[in-house]
Amino acid sequence: MPRILIIGEIMSKKDKFKTSLIGMVGGALYGVIIGCCMIELDDVFIFNSVVGVLICELLIAVVVYFTATSIHECGHLVMGLATGYKFVMLRIGTVTIVKQDGKLKYKKFGIPGTGGQCTLTYDEVSDPEKVPYFWYHFGGCFFNFITAAAAGLCVLFTESGFLYVVMLNLAGISFLDGILNLIPVNTGVINDGTNILRLKKDPKKRAAVLSVLTVNGMQFEGKRLSDIDEKYLDAADENGKSPFCDVALIKGARYVYLHEFDKARDIHESLVNNPNLPAVLKNEALCELMYCRCMLGCTKEEIDELYTKELKYYIRQTENYMIARRRQMYTYYLFYEGDTEKSKWERMKAEQMANSYPCRSEYEEEIRMMNYAEELEKNIKNHLT
Repeated sequence: MPRILIIGEIMSKKDKFKTSLIGMVGGALYGVIIGCCMIELDDVFIFNSVVGVLICELLIAVVVYFTATSIHECGHLVMGLATGYKFVMLRIGTVTIVKQDGKLKYKKFGIPGTGGQCTLTYDEVSDPEKVPYFWYHFGGCFFNFITAAAAGLCVLFTESGFLYVVMLNLAGISFLDGILNLIPVNTGVINDGTNILRLKKDPKKRAAVLSVLTVNGMQFEGKRLSDIDEKYLDAADENGKSPFCDVALIKGARYVYLHEFDKARDIHESLVNNPNLPAVLKNEALCELMYCRCMLGCTKEEIDELYTKELKYYIRQTENYMIARRRQMYTYYLFYEGDTEKSKWERMKAEQMANSYPCRSEYEEEIRMMNYAEELEKNIKNHLT
């Protein structure tokens, strides 16, 4: 996905403590909810064991969790649209709706570890620091709290045991979802509360985030990153913090698509050496840096120092939903290992994403870069012979 979709910062010791504390309190609260539900379920259904009651409760909790996640993402969507943003993509699980060619289209696309995602964009403005941001980011939590309150009222007044269990789960999970997303805690990928707080404090960050959203919106509308004016990436700072380094990552990708691999290499080297860069973005920069070194004909040692065990693990974790990963590994196998079978396999896996990948212009850019690498490899072989 476009690099905008992974925005994070390094977790501090204070955030680690807050995350652990919230997790313990949330776990204790939900333990109480499960206990109440098990008592109620025991009265509603005929079970032969506590295990049967627990399994039923867990099944209800799973369904309710995805319901709460859907409501959260719809909250971002509704409140964002209400404050002037425009629709780009809404994903719940693997069900993905994107806007392409002025029409809404369905895609089956998922990112492991995430329940959903709402991506909007905003029209270009003369003063980006004044663009509204609060309700777009708070909307998900706001809808969670409304849902929790409505479900809580149902718990108080319903006479149905089964409805009581469902509504108690919905109230508890919605409330926890809202709280966990609202309390400013950085777990590596920042939550809504952290986002709101940092955008409130720094107008320049608001402008940088808006630049990322604008570029992302252009890509989903069909405009290639290589054709987008570099003025939208003026906020890029590969030595800064998020969101400025996020913009730098997009700028580096733009140089790749323009075949300016030396410029792309310099940006990604700076990102890799940036102590403020979160792990996920550092891995993205490492993947692109390794690609640039392959394209620039760097030595085996220069490539091996990047392709570590940790990076290989990250590549395996992201290759099924990040098409850039296929292009990077295609080039690695083609130029570095000289393994045409593995490179063909990477190409095949990339082409299989044609109908499911939500950002069509990015998909086309990546296929175009594979074609470029293939032609370059043929020219090299012809020159040698």
